[in-house]
Amino acid sequence: MSLHLHRARFAEHLADALARQLDAGYAAAVVAGVADPFDAVEIVVGSRGMERWLRHWLASGPARIAAQLTFPFPRAALNDAVDAALGRPARQGGGFDPQAFTPRIISHLRSLADDGDFAAVSAFIAEDAASSDPLRPVAARELSFAGEVADVLDRLLHDRPHDALAWIAAPDQAPAAHRWLARLLALWVSEQSDVASPAALHDALICGAGQAPSARGEPSSAKALHFFGLSALGLAEMERLAAVARDRTLHFYLLTPSGAWWEDIRTPSEARWALRGASGAGAVALTAALAEQNPLLASLGRPSRDMQSWLEALAYEEHRCGDGDDGGVAGSDDETGAQTTLVAVQRWIDAAGERDMLGPLRLDDSLELHAAHGALRQVEALRDRLLGLLEADPTLSPREILVMTPDIGTYAPLCAAIFARSGRGEGGRVLPSLPAHIADLGLKSTNGLAALLLAVLALCEERLTAAAICDLAALEPVRLRFGIDTDDLAQMTLLAQESGMRWGFDADDRAAAGQPQTFEHTLRFGLERLALGALWSDDDDPLDVVMLDDAPLEGAGPSGAR
Repeated sequence: MSLHLHRARFAEHLADALARQLDAGYAAAVVAGVADPFDAVEIVVGSRGMERWLRHWLASGPARIAAQLTFPFPRAALNDAVDAALGRPARQGGGFDPQAFTPRIISHLRSLADDGDFAAVSAFIAEDAASSDPLRPVAARELSFAGEVADVLDRLLHDRPHDALAWIAAPDQAPAAHRWLARLLALWVSEQSDVASPAALHDALICGAGQAPSARGEPSSAKALHFFGLSALGLAEMERLAAVARDRTLHFYLLTPSGAWWEDIRTPSEARWALRGASGAGAVALTAALAEQNPLLASLGRPSRDMQSWLEALAYEEHRCGDGDDGGVAGSDDETGAQTTLVAVQRWIDAAGERDMLGPLRLDDSLELHAAHGALRQVEALRDRLLGLLEADPTLSPREILVMTPDIGTYAPLCAAIFARSGRGEGGRVLPSLPAHIADLGLKSTNGLAALLLAVLALCEERLTAAAICDLAALEPVRLRFGIDTDDLAQMTLLAQESGMRWGFDADDRAAAGQPQTFEHTLRFGLERLALGALWSDDDDPLDVVMLDDAPLEGAGPSGAR
């Protein structure tokens, strides 16, 4: 088969190249009589944000219909490709699942607590354990540690298969500091004796032990696989891709910041290491060379550089996308024919130019810097600027705008709240809300039921406080189930504060936490005060109220509980 490489400086050019390739592939299948419009097309991406943008772009062209597109992550796509290359059934759920192995790790750590290889691990877990009883409840530290160990072993099987196989074959030969980890890995593989480990499959693929179509002298029936926008892959993933390409057509769509050869440009860390080993005239010359290299490629271009270096060692067919075109994006030459600041910087990066080749830049609106105090003001300034851009350019749509941030956890709620604002600005102008989709958030941020479940489980591991109960009531599934609106939440918080409840369900709960067995300021204390307040209206005489425990079940007279 073959490896096809599509390079471009702009994602729009790569997406157009992908669309043309998908059209050509389907047309060829129609000619061959094997076309099926319901067959899924796999496009491997590195993030859900890229998937969403690419799906919209592919469907936005003239006479385009984007259907039956699947966007797996690299590991899942590679696992399926390896299974197909080895002629084995696709991997299903279970098997080498780190989450499923986490409870087994807890069991193994407890049974091997007295083993010398596990002494340091056992001491670490014992600091948070209530007792040494093997049947004791699982503590928070123990569960978290077991999950991290399972993830490390999973990465070891996928990213360092040769080391993993060596540890599995002879765990006692592993370095002393890592011997406990090697033994756990060997136990995991032995428990899955009926399933080949990812490391074993990697070895079979690289060594040609599988019954691939090429090994049987048959043409491969696997469809072409497309990798879009990936900037970095692990060494083991690169090895598997090179092996899979023997029997399957692979298309890589790579964003390349520069069309020049710039492998010799050192990153800041590489430059520091080089200077440590240089002295005398060599150090002076190296310092001068480092000072002249392109600083943006040096600081931000390493992932793309390493990917390009790996591809150069393979035989591939290259397709240059949008060569010599600035793409018509913001930053192209303006209406006067003058070169904008953004285009000047892009062309300087494309040529891998030295520092002094950029020259002086004139100020324009193609590349702007905004100073703001705090995250909230930054998002407000961003909203104002986006509204201005949308008003100035009627052809610009919100889906063509990408907002990037290094701290999605901080800025996601601010963007969601501020972009949703609408109203009137200066001069009575209507300021619409900005539709936005926030990508790359975790399950807790995108799935309300998962957030509720995690919050309830967290209450079991910590003190029960009034604030935690109010936070639980603020979650969307709880609000929808009980019809709680924003005003209700504010009132609940105020009532919780004024009722005197602080922490602990009751006196026994406080005693279990090693505190005095007092009833005051527990949650039950506050709830009883709230119930009494609900029963006791402003017009009631205190003697006219009967507590629920003392109220008759039937025939309550005028003095009965209300």
